Amino acid sequence: MADSSNTAASAPQFVRACRSCAVAKTKCVPVAGAASSDCERCHRLKRVCVRDAPSQRKRKPPTAKNARLEQKLDQLVTLLASNPPGQGRAHQSSSSTTPERPQHTPSTTNTAPSEPSESAQTRPRPSSPPISGERGAFSARPVLVPCDPSELEPDDARTAECLFNYRTYMSKYFPFVIIPADATVQTLRDTKPFLLKAIVVVASIQDLAKQRALGHALMGELTTQLLVQGRRSVDLLQGILVWLAWYHVHFFTNPQTTNLLQLAVGLVIDLGLKRGARAYGSERLERGITRSAHGELANSELHTSDERRALLGCFYLSTIVAQWAKRYDSLRYSAQFADVCRYLEEAEEYPSDRYLVYLVRLQCIVQRIERKVPIDDFTADTMIPIAMFVKALHGELNDFKKSLPADLADHPTMWLHYYSAEIYLYEISLSSLPSTTQYGDYTYRRLEMLNACMHAARAFIDTYHQIPPSHYINMPFMHFAQLTSTIIALSKLTRLECPGWDQAYAQEFIDFGGIMMKTSARYEEARTVAEVPVADNPLFTFFARKLRFIKAWNEAKQKGTEQALEAREDSRRAKAAKAAEAATASGSGTPAAPVSGAAGKSDGASLNVNIGGEPMQLEHIGQDDIFEQLDPTFWQEWATGDLTMWDADAMQQSCNWSFEGMGGGYQ
Repeated sequence: MADSSNTAASAPQFVRACRSCAVAKTKCVPVAGAASSDCERCHRLKRVCVRDAPSQRKRKPPTAKNARLEQKLDQLVTLLASNPPGQGRAHQSSSSTTPERPQHTPSTTNTAPSEPSESAQTRPRPSSPPISGERGAFSARPVLVPCDPSELEPDDARTAECLFNYRTYMSKYFPFVIIPADATVQTLRDTKPFLLKAIVVVASIQDLAKQRALGHALMGELTTQLLVQGRRSVDLLQGILVWLAWYHVHFFTNPQTTNLLQLAVGLVIDLGLKRGARAYGSERLERGITRSAHGELANSELHTSDERRALLGCFYLSTIVAQWAKRYDSLRYSAQFADVCRYLEEAEEYPSDRYLVYLVRLQCIVQRIERKVPIDDFTADTMIPIAMFVKALHGELNDFKKSLPADLADHPTMWLHYYSAEIYLYEISLSSLPSTTQYGDYTYRRLEMLNACMHAARAFIDTYHQIPPSHYINMPFMHFAQLTSTIIALSKLTRLECPGWDQAYAQEFIDFGGIMMKTSARYEEARTVAEVPVADNPLFTFFARKLRFIKAWNEAKQKGTEQALEAREDSRRAKAAKAAEAATASGSGTPAAPVSGAAGKSDGASLNVNIGGEPMQLEHIGQDDIFEQLDPTFWQEWATGDLTMWDADAMQQSCNWSFEGMGGGYQ
């Protein structure tokens, strides 16, 4: 056997078809019983049967660019795998390095951790999740240290503290889940355990890392109860709504906003809370089909005010997400919603119910804006006269403003919603629309809409600055989402080029840099003056850094709008002149290649960012070479979640770089 195998291995290998058959593209069949390797066709035609030895296909060597990119990615993976969560941040508590011993209170975070056991040292560290924000790129402390699920049920004292904070400081911003004053911790544990756990998560603002770990544990419990065990209850729905309302702290570690919102919508349907006009007169067979698809509760009626508020809360959050992300279809408003609003307004069980009703009515107008003025749904064949819809919806917003009661008119967050709705309506003017959607004096109407958008955005910022910084820590994500959309609109207005638009006046009226610096300063202040003592929550510090970065970015884009084309044209002419001079001097008569500037200087149309002490060019960065521009220092700081190396003041001149920040895209 060994001899035969060696003989077979040493025998020459040939391709299956001979050269003649291969050229003729015919089947090459060896002559049966012949000692030679001739084929039947060559034997019949009396030709020499030549078989070529197979040639090994050479693989193309990887390009240098791909090799460098792979090297960068390998370095990034190594950093993420080797960098402990506790390193890279001076103010991070020592408890982050010992997942087996989570710290419960801020008072214990400064104590030295005990020596870890051998099993704890050899245990593989949990891999960090993808560091990608809901719509942002910067992450504050992205490494997630899991906690024990039992920590979702702390002792009575800690739970009572979280419940008090939610009732006193947080529920006023989100009136869709109300905890009665006589409800105790034990009562909620018995009747609404998941809602109580969600309250513990959103109210644990003292330690950001601990809060995110609790959120991860809550996600596991929700998955088990809802998807594995198939439970359906108002308790689960209310818990999801509360968690979603303050989900911005989890954006950079576990972005699940749309998934959670879809689960809430599914619960609304399965619990029978949302019913269309046809459902009221359905036959037994139709009810049976509904029951088999959605469960036993799908045909039930609304019995409690908690169910009614939860239904409206799901609608409210869906419209907020649709208005903010612009990639989500909100829960459709129906006559049932109007009936529920009427019921809550007449009953007025809590003072916040009126605020709730007016929020829903305003978001109903926002939904009509979403459906009648779709920014991303225009084609060359669209025949909708946009200005007509804008005028009609503007009238609805004015009617709503006039209908506000005096007590609600003094509510700053109500005006944040109102000005955000106006921006949402008028921002259509920031886009170039097909000619079929324009009619008459559309150019002048567009200028009116741009001016209205600018005034609404500025009014939003002024109202936002009226809210004390001490309240920021307890505000829900909706207001941060609205601020994001407003910042994007203001940035675009300062750089917009269209017939008749006075860009210089817009820049002076808006004062974008001043707005960013003032908001950044208030965020820095928010951490020290918070209503609830904060031990280790740097979230607003990161928000402040991002705002300063956006300020520098927008200033660079403004300069680019004014100077980029002229600078590039001057550079092109200068290079052409140098090439002509070089060709004349050589006497060849052939133009030489363009001569670059000395030491590789930019032509005045690039953006310089100081990263790790060395400049980085952000002009013309594409998907292929963006990793080339970011040195190892950037990736190391990015992996640890620290962005202090961004020297935003070093950003100069213009760029064509796309920046995704704080939940919105800059183009």
